[in-house]
Amino acid sequence: RGAGTMASSTPSAEVGEPPSLQEVMDDLAFRFVVNCPAEEQASFERLLFQVEAAYWFYEDQYREIWPETFPTYTLLTFAQQMFKHCELLAPYESQTRVNC
Repeated sequence: RGAGTMASSTPSAEVGEPPSLQEVMDDLAFRFVVNCPAEEQASFERLLFQVEAAYWFYEDQYREIWPETFPTYTLLTFAQQMFKHCELLAPYESQTRVNC
């Protein structure tokens, strides 16, 4: 067992099984939307900034580690998914078709 064994493994093998897409969306909703300050939650535009931050985290963390597991989204399609998924964002979901 040489040092080369570790280098040949893939990043996803080192971190274990991926979470479900539902778990990922829950994590992103709590991390970026639910826990953001109340004044940001009151503004559609500020919520969009939070969703954009969640998108880049998704791309940089989840998709980077498990590229074959999680779907590729554009910022628009990701925002639409988040607005459908997160209860706090649901009242604004129809605006994603107009404002994104």
